[in-house]
Amino acid sequence: MQHPLDRRDECIEYGFVIDLGPDTELLLDLNRLYAECNWDPAQQRMVRRTT
Repeated sequence: MQHPLDRRDECIEYGFVIDLGPDTELLLDLNRLYAECNWDPAQQRMVRRTT
């Protein structure tokens, strides 16, 4: 089970990542995730706004 504060899945799903090259891990753009998404308590995850 995913940790409640781990938003990795949503960042990857929505393309909110920064790839610095083949020798580094992806950086998650959490600022963009929280700016462009809302928390959905029913799904227990961040979802993109519909408007």
